Amino acid sequence: DSWLELRGPTVSRMYVTISCLAVSSVSVWCTDNWGNVYFSPNTRGHSLSWQRVQGTKLMTLSVSDCGFIVWGISTNKRAVVRCGIEGTCMYGSDWSEMMLEAASVAVDA
Repeated sequence: DSWLELRGPTVSRMYVTISCLAVSSVSVWCTDNWGNVYFSPNTRGHSLSWQRVQGTKLMTLSVSDCGFIVWGISTNKRAVVRCGIEGTCMYGSDWSEMMLEAASVAVDA
């Protein structure tokens, strides 16, 4: 076992500062300092192919090991869940607000 350094997402050819990172067996999710959310398939040691996920800006997020459950806390302190995640669209379609005034999330299974 060893550590492997992988590149994070870029904006205008500059690497963003990752503020939260969540990894599942099939996907990698992160947020930057501005609340932008990024997704990449988990390539297990190969370069990641990041894409920005449009919609709600998040402070933090959590993903289940299988990668089909993603929760986050928006910048206005709302708990949100990612909808539409499936085998053909691993980053889903949109965020659905689930709770007001939330501070943290954790996902299992």
